[in-house]
Amino acid sequence: MPFGIKSAIFSCFGQKTPPTETTPTQQPTQANPAGLRVAAIPQPVRLNQLDAVPTNPLALPDPPPRPVDTGFQPGRRYTPTELQCFATNRQFSESNRMALLQAMANAMNEADCPKAVKASLCQVLSDQLRDHDSIQFLNAPRQANYFASYGIDMALQCLSDQYSVVLERNLRQMLDRWVKQLCPAQTEFNLDGVVYSRQEITALLNNRTLISRQIPLRPDDLATRLENRLNGVGTSLPGQTVHDAAVRDNGERLLNLMKAAHRQSNEMTPTNMRQAIQQLADKHPRQQDILRGMEKTLTNPHADSNWRVPVIARQVLGHVIQYISAKTDIPLKNNLNQALLERLIEIDREDPCAPGIMQRLLDVPSGIDPAMDIAAKSRQVGEDLATLAGKTRQRVDALIEEGLEALPNQDRTLANQQGPMAIIGENMFEARVNLEMQRLRGLPAGDLTEHVNKLKLGFR
Repeated sequence: MPFGIKSAIFSCFGQKTPPTETTPTQQPTQANPAGLRVAAIPQPVRLNQLDAVPTNPLALPDPPPRPVDTGFQPGRRYTPTELQCFATNRQFSESNRMALLQAMANAMNEADCPKAVKASLCQVLSDQLRDHDSIQFLNAPRQANYFASYGIDMALQCLSDQYSVVLERNLRQMLDRWVKQLCPAQTEFNLDGVVYSRQEITALLNNRTLISRQIPLRPDDLATRLENRLNGVGTSLPGQTVHDAAVRDNGERLLNLMKAAHRQSNEMTPTNMRQAIQQLADKHPRQQDILRGMEKTLTNPHADSNWRVPVIARQVLGHVIQYISAKTDIPLKNNLNQALLERLIEIDREDPCAPGIMQRLLDVPSGIDPAMDIAAKSRQVGEDLATLAGKTRQRVDALIEEGLEALPNQDRTLANQQGPMAIIGENMFEARVNLEMQRLRGLPAGDLTEHVNKLKLGFR
């Protein structure tokens, strides 16, 4: 089309110059006879241009990526718990491993670091330090065997204040690693000031319960009071004994012994108790009586407020079931289960009050489990203390012989005087009683004093 005609046509749209020739990629301009102004039609985008066109021109740019916390960072301050988590979860690089272990040792030097925390940190250090690794602690380089020994001492000292399952687990692990892996050729080990032979340590580790909790009640006095009450002495009605103080004391003691025996921190739910009893009562000729006795026990809401720690019948039943389940002696376990079923039948038949239900349940091991015999427990304590005294005496005699061999003949008579050595022997015996009988077994000093004073005479 001639240029003049183009100019005349497009002049009516207010354009002074004509558009360029339409290319194949452009939309042709449409006529607008009304002379209205219209927006320009957007040009189509080629497929190869899509990546270059933002989908949302108003969107803000992506923020820079946050730094990822890779775990322990040298130079930062962490709590002992955080340090322990870094080590146990291996949240550290190999180049930072020794810095992490040193930070844990530094945390133990803090004045406010509790003994239980030190014991936990020592367990990690004794596990993580390799054969030739050493870190600074108490102004000297220390290796894994030192931290195992130090952690064992801290754990044993904690037992003077309180017991926990975690503390016992850590103590067992450190003791096992110290004796079997870190010091395989060592014959004697110092446990917080008390020397043990390898054989004695092995015997401790072979026990299912390294720490055996006992109950601080005087066995002889309790046994006498209990026998008097069961015979009706001091009561108006021989049959009404479940409310007597001696009977309650014995019941509370038995419950605590059951808890110490099964070592479960969680109580059983009613559903679990029903399942356990239903399984025991299956095919029993008096199954319905047993199940009714069980329901009376589970649904009784009353507690015996005369106990130091009030409990209800349902809780007692759960501890009895857990105590029986923990037994490994099959004949003993079967006898205890049968006794439990008989007590549930009795509960259904007699419909006793809440204290009566609990006392009947706690009577399950009576005459069956020797561990629950009060008089037998007292005799056993005396026998165990005599054994400790004998071992201590052997140790003292061995020390005397070693010392005398290092002295000239003319000085041996003076050095072998019994006075000083007797005092040393008594102190060693008392230290071992404190460790084994009080810390590991939880017996109060008052229950041991009479036996200990008699046995100390053997060192003079």
